[in-house]
Amino acid sequence: MVPARSLSSSEVRPASGIGLATARLLVDMGARVTITGRDAERGARASQELGERAHYARMDVARADQVAAAIDDSVQRWGRLDWAVNAAALADTPFARIADITEEDWDRTLAVDLKGVWLAMKYELAAMLGTGGGSIVNVSSVNGLSATPQAGAYCVAKHGLHGLTKTAAAEYAAQSIRINVVCSGAHLTPMLEVVFDRLAPGAPDKAAAMYRARCAPRTRQKPQFDTAERPAGPDRGRRRQRRTASRRRLAVADRRRTHA
Repeated sequence: MVPARSLSSSEVRPASGIGLATARLLVDMGARVTITGRDAERGARASQELGERAHYARMDVARADQVAAAIDDSVQRWGRLDWAVNAAALADTPFARIADITEEDWDRTLAVDLKGVWLAMKYELAAMLGTGGGSIVNVSSVNGLSATPQAGAYCVAKHGLHGLTKTAAAEYAAQSIRINVVCSGAHLTPMLEVVFDRLAPGAPDKAAAMYRARCAPRTRQKPQFDTAERPAGPDRGRRRQRRTASRRRLAVADRRRTHA
């Protein structure tokens, strides 16, 4: 059991997905929680489900005035802000290659998925600095680690989130504020169900296969000749054996120095 503390969970859909699961876990551990989002009806249901330790504050994460008001409301209600989880994301922009993304869709995606996290951190950090420290977790995605065809704006926003998190972590570590980013995979949340429904309405299995084929993050695309130019053969096997033997010798030498 942890001491009762407050959590501001900044997300678009507070009554579902990773944000709600996080809030539920923290309430079960004894924390006092504020959940935020644009959908007041959904947020009220989530707050009621979580019980008296939870409170909903309406907030559009892309609006600075609403973000500031929601975090101030959390601090006023619970007395302080020790933890924050920023889990905002959009799922309603169409799949498109880079040259086909509209300016409106690009701006909307980055406004929520990147600017929104920055705004939340801006006011969360101010609250934590006033009480001696805290911890912030930004929810990114595996899409922030590699290329994601037909989801360029989302991919860019998640890559940017990593840079934002690393920079803030370096800037505020001395003030006892820990800031991390987590890169979740594809969880069947309501947001992903919306994506599946757009890919193949009424056929979730087909949609899942299409998602893996078209939208799953990709690393280096190997050329067809790559395997032919680097065949697995005796020479590669011998090199691997030599590397293994070298590592073992280094490990033995380290142990000897340790016991010397």
